[in-house]
Amino acid sequence: MHSRLLIGVWAVSASLAACSGSPSSSNGGSTGGTSSVLVPSTGPIAMNDMPHEMAIMLCNLVARCNPNSALSTPAYAQQCVSLVEKEFADQSIPGLQAAIAAGTATYDGAKLRTCLDVYPGLACDYANVDVLDATCANIWGGTVAVGGACNSSLECASSTATSLCKSSASTCPGVCTARVGVGQPCPSTDDCLETLKCDTTDHLCKVPLKTGDACGDSNPNGGVCGGITRCVEVSSGQYRCGSLFGASSGQEGDVCDNSHGCVAGLVCTTTSELADGGTSHVSRCNKVASSGGACQYGSSNPCPDSQFCPIAPADAGTATSQCTARIEPDQPCTGKYLYECTGDARCYNGKCLARQRLGGACISNGDCYSNNCVNAVCAAQVMCKP
Repeated sequence: MHSRLLIGVWAVSASLAACSGSPSSSNGGSTGGTSSVLVPSTGPIAMNDMPHEMAIMLCNLVARCNPNSALSTPAYAQQCVSLVEKEFADQSIPGLQAAIAAGTATYDGAKLRTCLDVYPGLACDYANVDVLDATCANIWGGTVAVGGACNSSLECASSTATSLCKSSASTCPGVCTARVGVGQPCPSTDDCLETLKCDTTDHLCKVPLKTGDACGDSNPNGGVCGGITRCVEVSSGQYRCGSLFGASSGQEGDVCDNSHGCVAGLVCTTTSELADGGTSHVSRCNKVASSGGACQYGSSNPCPDSQFCPIAPADAGTATSQCTARIEPDQPCTGKYLYECTGDARCYNGKCLARQRLGGACISNGDCYSNNCVNAVCAAQVMCKP
């Protein structure tokens, strides 16, 4: 395991929104608080315990770097761990176990523990890739040389650092292929050497930008922000690499958006105020509504955790409603509203459906923690599908 694989865990950040009850905050270049909401175990990490320990690392990192997030409270932190653990276990572990059983990969639980222990000291806006590369190398070791057959990049020698497993529907198993360096063409970041990223504007591998570097529309070289940063608008037409979470210092009544959130206890809701010549509505930081109270549309739930605000996104700023009880799995739903179903269930074909573990019944990929529905059954992620 190297830095890219661990930083790649941030792909679950969209799922974290489902268990986050208030906007996030960032501490810029600092390391945030020093305490952890959840206490990890000590000593080597067994393969079956990996999802739980990885989830604790991620949820603690989010809470530390976002002191205004609901994840900084034990109850929400446990929800976070439960969700991330299920996704990681169903999406990643079966493939790792298969590679180890086949003798094409190895795993060192002591090195994973050493690696995860580094995270409490990482800066919140830019994960120090050099530190991660030095500490997190060789957790998994692939045995397949470049040119050999593979089913996962973890099977390739120097896996995730200098080679990857490339495959398509017509070429299974895949082939271990060397990653490319700076200035080389890349379909995706996976094709670049681990310390590089693929610029989506010209599809060339580049050294990632650091916090404060110009990116996006203001930079002709594109926005290849590194670590756990993203390209954010700091002023009109000016984009720079900043915290993945944006700044969340808005007080009650302050204007807010995706890059400028609200402090703990407040949510960003859309008001009837007009901006941009009357073409858009202004959003402001407001208190969470009372149980059954009046509510406005918000991208974060503007109601108490057990309720939702029945306003469709298209009606944001033009309608108000009352907080209503969220709908349990297997009960009818409309699919029009955010947070309509309880937990991480979603509305599909007029009914709230709970996400399923491996072997559970499903209709589409989103019904499964593995994100892979095969013949109406939740299945493990595999590179080469039958």
